[in-house]
Amino acid sequence: MDQQFNWLKATIEKFEKDPAIDHIFVNVHSAVFPNGDHANGAMWYDGKNTPRAVVAGKPVKVGILERRDQILELCVNKSRKFLAFISGDEHNFAFLEVTPDMPIYLENYELARLKLSRSFFHINNGGGGSASYAMLSTPWSGNFKYFTEPPVVGLIHVNGKSVSLTAYNAETFGGICKEVKLR
Repeated sequence: MDQQFNWLKATIEKFEKDPAIDHIFVNVHSAVFPNGDHANGAMWYDGKNTPRAVVAGKPVKVGILERRDQILELCVNKSRKFLAFISGDEHNFAFLEVTPDMPIYLENYELARLKLSRSFFHINNGGGGSASYAMLSTPWSGNFKYFTEPPVVGLIHVNGKSVSLTAYNAETFGGICKEVKLR
């Protein structure tokens, strides 16, 4: 939605100027790169741009993929400090490194395609609620570094300029992903 995007833009710009902030994580409910039962929703809608947010009973001008691309342009291409999206709507643990050469559109997508300037991460850790979500097919399905059912405890370690992720099975405390460098 426009007001949410404007708030995100103002907040990212403020954090970019703050020398005390080294890293920006953006927490979203719906996945930017869904991988499970929300691949027909979230910020993907099976790769279709026609779905729109509705405000006061009227659909907004910007389609779901256009809005996703605006968010990516802001966070990835315009921010030096942005590091990862964190979501939890999908009931799985999924760790994805998004790279500029990774496919993020269907082959027949006809609108302008965003070119990402650098890599970043998408971390989904949806550990509660309904049953686990299996991985569904998306253009980025083959790029997940880790994908497992919940319950998972994901820990992000920040030590100055160094950032890493470690994830454990919350019932057995067995390692799922050992310290993965994010920066």
